[in-house]
Amino acid sequence: METPVNQKPLGLLLHSFALRFLFLFFLLICLPWPVMGSIPGLDILLNGLLMAVEWSNQVLFQTYDALVLPNGSSDTSWHYTFLKLMLLVSLVLAFVWTLWKRHKPVGNGLTVWFLLLLRYELIFICFYYGIIKLFGQQMPFPSMSLMATPVGDLHPMRLGWVFMGYSFSYQFFAGLLEVVAGLFLFYRRTISLGIVLSLFVFGQVLLMNLSFDVPVKIVAGRTFIIAVILFLYDSKRYLNFFILNQTTLPATVFHVPLPTRRQRIMRIVLKSVFFFFIFIGEFATALFVPPPHVLNHPIPPGVYEVTHFIANKDTLDVATNAKAWKDIIFDLDGTGSVQSSDTVFRQRYGRGYFKCVADSLSNALQFKTVSPLFEEKLKFTMQWEKLDQDRYLLKGRLHQDQIQVQIKNTNRFFPLTRKPFHWRQDYVP
Repeated sequence: METPVNQKPLGLLLHSFALRFLFLFFLLICLPWPVMGSIPGLDILLNGLLMAVEWSNQVLFQTYDALVLPNGSSDTSWHYTFLKLMLLVSLVLAFVWTLWKRHKPVGNGLTVWFLLLLRYELIFICFYYGIIKLFGQQMPFPSMSLMATPVGDLHPMRLGWVFMGYSFSYQFFAGLLEVVAGLFLFYRRTISLGIVLSLFVFGQVLLMNLSFDVPVKIVAGRTFIIAVILFLYDSKRYLNFFILNQTTLPATVFHVPLPTRRQRIMRIVLKSVFFFFIFIGEFATALFVPPPHVLNHPIPPGVYEVTHFIANKDTLDVATNAKAWKDIIFDLDGTGSVQSSDTVFRQRYGRGYFKCVADSLSNALQFKTVSPLFEEKLKFTMQWEKLDQDRYLLKGRLHQDQIQVQIKNTNRFFPLTRKPFHWRQDYVP
């Protein structure tokens, strides 16, 4: 979309303001703020942003009593306040910019930078989320703790994650579409195809996030809007080709001719650096993630029923006493859960989750909790003793009580782990 040349001055002014506002807004929300916090010298920018968002909530918007910082969810009150602040800042800066340049309408140069910003942000999202799906790392196969949780207890997002994580091939295909869309967007001759593909891919992602209440709705919505804007900038060609069955000319809006050899070399260098750090970097990171496996764990993974629960030499009724654990699950990756409402554990879906670390020298198990930001905190330690092939005794201090927990492996089998596939199906499972 080129700058209008047959508009009245007011129309030109409004067009310039709108383009400057959109450019500033997407620039501010697409900046890698978390990365800045880990770079010496740039961390001051992230700290300044955090203070600005907090101040805007307290003084300008007064929407929330207290902001919940990013914690794994991308839809916290902090994120919504950040969006409102960036909207306000972009409006003010665009107004000042347009007022300052009121006698000089915006040229095609800003359009080029705006589209370049949107395109590379979309490529980054395609590569980032697509590559981890190729390795099944975004939605892992459901753990035994999740399998032992009634479906009705799950949050809609967790149900969607179990659905996607169950089938590696389905998740791989979804990731492949995102990566292919990113590769098409990266090469100028295939940009049009990449935009159409990304429009459908991220439309489906946004629909899933909205339908399953996944707390990445802001990011998914932003990504889909970026794809829509890129589509609209070349909508006439799409209309002629897909709807009107008319001849369409080659795309020009995304093709920026560079007159000098130095500029062309610089473009190749910058694109190569971007491709190396984003595509190759993400691919290498995902490739070398170790598989979920715990070596030399003293208690084999499985579902264990609690046969005896003793607190301060008093044997509690496992079935009726609220303090007693009902069962305990040790998963393959060193995590696990307890059927207990004890808040010493991280409570999710009616179970208390933990990370278990073994100390072979002292026959001890360290039970830790892991926050949504993956921060570990030691809660208590228990000694373990093997009684026979399937039974173990755990002893330790929990709260102010000296407890002993006798557990027995149920050897429970989850049919979901078998993942059967049948070409011929004589009945509905």
